[in-house]
Amino acid sequence: MTKSIAQYGLLGDTRTAALVSENGSIDWMCVPRFDAAPVFGRLIDAASGGSWSVQPDAEVVERAYRENTSTIETRWGSGGGSCLSVDGLVADATSSLRPSLLLVR
Repeated sequence: MTKSIAQYGLLGDTRTAALVSENGSIDWMCVPRFDAAPVFGRLIDAASGGSWSVQPDAEVVERAYRENTSTIETRWGSGGGSCLSVDGLVADATSSLRPSLLLVR
């Protein structure tokens, strides 16, 4: 099943970006820049594009950006409890010539 781009949240660090699906899977990310080859490319090749998914066996009950950030929180819940995933890319504000990439999950 093809997902709509509207079902994705955008993480960014001023050099690259990642797209996180509504169930918490990172389905698109190019490293180290926007124009590089994708590390995760399931968005355009579901069979072999690759993704990074960490999620419990429960339904997503809430998904939103943290206030004034590009950090995404996804909360799953069931009768037995809940689980929270927090995803973000950390911007390198040091202006170094050798940028770092830090995806925090």
